[in-house]
Order: sequence, then C-alpha cells, then structure tokens
Amino acid sequence: NAVGFPGSPWPAEPGIHLKLIDEHGSDVSATGGPGVLWMKTPTLFTCYSSPEANATLSKVFDSSGYFCTSDLFQVVRDAQGAPRWLQFLGRATDQVKLRTHMYSLLNIEAIAMEMEPLKEVAAACLPILGSGADNEIWFLVVPASKDAPTPTAEAIGEFLRHDQRLPPCCHPVGV
Repeated sequence: NAVGFPGSPWPAEPGIHLKLIDEHGSDVSATGGPGVLWMKTPTLFTCYSSPEANATLSKVFDSSGYFCTSDLFQVVRDAQGAPRWLQFLGRATDQVKLRTHMYSLLNIEAIAMEMEPLKEVAAACLPILGSGADNEIWFLVVPASKDAPTPTAEAIGEFLRHDQRLPPCCHPVGV
C-alpha cells in the first residue's frame, strides 16, 4: 500500500484517507498509479442543504465522501519497493487559471470554433513572459479550407468580443 492509503506503513495525517483513480475509474492505489488523487478528511463536507448545490458537489465527491483533487500523482518507492511519498505529475483537467478565475480550454475552443473561417481550434494557456504568475491564451487554428486565410488573433478576438460569452482574458493574444 502507498503512503496515506489504507494499511500504509507511513500513513498521511490521522483521519486523512487517499486513493488514486485511473482514467478508467479503477482504484490504482495498490499498484501506485499514476492516477487522480482523491482524498477524504474530517474537514471536508460532502453536502449542502440545497439540491442545486448538491448536484454540483456530486461531480467532485464520490459516494464514499472522497474529494477529487483533479491532480495526477504516482507513488514513489524506495530501493526495497516500499512506498515513500506521492509525486505530483500534473493536472488531470482542462481548467486553466486566467487572472483570478478558472476557465475550460475545451469551452474556449468550442466557442471559437463557431467562427466561420475555422475548421479546427486548439487553445493553449501559456505564462506571460516576465509576469511570474499570469497566463494568456494562444490558439493553433486550421482554416476552413486550404484557400482560406488563417484568421489573426485580432479577428478571433473581435469575433469573441461580439459573441460576449468569454471575457477578454480568454481571447487569444496570438495564433
């Protein structure tokens, strides 16, 4: 068993329970992952008084009260094969932070795809050089036909401003 998992030789803090779930929904805690980290602690609550809030919570809590962190981890073992710690591998979601809010790259791409001259769009979130913390959106685009010009970031931004479903921080700064 891995660190913090049931039966682990080196458990997490008392009352904290962890598990790793792979992309197929299988618990891979015993094998060490990689998988999305789910946690259950005495300080997490799993329901609100309103049904609407509970519907939202059901997406981040499983039926056993484990919270989905949306972070990928794997168990690192020592030379003897004993689990020692969890290694962070990255995020398991398409959510990105722009300014102080979280946005879905898939949602940004879907809205941009409605622009007529586009056949395909891939949005990427990159750090703003020299900012230390802020990110910006860049697009990779495929025009609707080989004869169609590639839209500029300004043209896509103008389309998105007119559409009004995405804030300016979700508009591309480059294509």
